[in-house]
Amino acid sequence: MEKNVKVRYLSSSLYFGPEFPFAIVKYHHTRKQFECTPPSIRDFWKITLVEGGKGTLEFCGRNFPLAEGCIYLMHPDFLTNYKVAEEPMIVCNILFSRDFLGNELESLMRRSAFFKMFSSDYHLEEKIPFYAYRASRHIRSIVAELEQEYFRKDVNYQWDIKLNLLHLLIHFQRFRDSEEPESAHEQVVASIRRMIETDFRRPFQLSDLSKRFGLSRQHLCHLYKKSTERTIIEDVNEHRLDYAAELLWNSAKQISEICYECGFNDLSYFYRIFKQRFGCNPGSFRKIVHE
Repeated sequence: MEKNVKVRYLSSSLYFGPEFPFAIVKYHHTRKQFECTPPSIRDFWKITLVEGGKGTLEFCGRNFPLAEGCIYLMHPDFLTNYKVAEEPMIVCNILFSRDFLGNELESLMRRSAFFKMFSSDYHLEEKIPFYAYRASRHIRSIVAELEQEYFRKDVNYQWDIKLNLLHLLIHFQRFRDSEEPESAHEQVVASIRRMIETDFRRPFQLSDLSKRFGLSRQHLCHLYKKSTERTIIEDVNEHRLDYAAELLWNSAKQISEICYECGFNDLSYFYRIFKQRFGCNPGSFRKIVHE
């Protein structure tokens, strides 16, 4: 940030409280409104859909043209401002804290490089995480659903909002992935992830993977850990344990049978890592979910 630049700080407390850190705010911006308004930063995340008018978003020394139908995701630390060209420029701001998405966001951060910008140690200098697209009809319908739930506040609206926000962010991730070609190393990691998702119940040997991709076992494991911040075995076990929990919930199969069906070949090991993941052994888990 440049020295002696007047900055407006927008606090989340202006829009939402800690008990439900989410808000939707709509504005009709005018040219005069931003003639004397300093650029701002914030302590919350923002997704903005432009619903009318035209203008320019200024951020990080760049200018991005805005028009009806544009939707963008904004990092809190960006110093930003508007220039309105065609007034009113109507915007729908979806505001949320990182904590609002909780464990679901943590899981997505492990599975996609896109979501790493939400990590507390993300460095903006490495890459500017700004994503803007033309909103499809489906994207607009998600935003409309968010607005409806937020302003009506029907029963369990909080859960509906969280699910739709995750849905919206996943669309941003898919847009990004379709536009940015993967490097050879990223392709390897993506291929392993797909294999884990579809074949986690089969025997999983790192030596077989290293031969398949023509990389040493050590280098392959390093690439995967660097990209996902997890080991290959950790991800395999996570998928197996999720499937085991599903079987414990929805079937009457013996625990030993479930252990082997999920891909484990050691019952004691299965018990140990199941308890690490869920806080109780498989038998206790089954009793709890059926109470």
